Amino acid sequence: MLAATGLLEGKTCSTHWNLAANFKRLFPNIDLQPDKLITAERGIYTNGGAYSFLNLILFLVEKYFDRDTAIFCSKIFHLRALCRPDKPKPARAPGLTTQLLTC
Repeated sequence: MLAATGLLEGKTCSTHWNLAANFKRLFPNIDLQPDKLITAERGIYTNGGAYSFLNLILFLVEKYFDRDTAIFCSKIFHLRALCRPDKPKPARAPGLTTQLLTC
């Protein structure tokens, strides 16, 4: 949606890895970084992945407050609760270089 407004022209952004090929086709003048969870450029923040908005929230809390507050918030969010007991270690999505959630 942000790309369609033209605000990302000539800028870097991220999106879900599964949408990357179609995104590149639709918006060739945007520097797509599908392996990055968050991009920040001149006041525009983007994130890719189903739950990466949680990481973006923590990123912004750290940027505008401090690291200790971001760590406190991450404990409040208790992101480990997103893990399923039958899958303690989530598989890496194709194209991603790091595992985003360790249970």
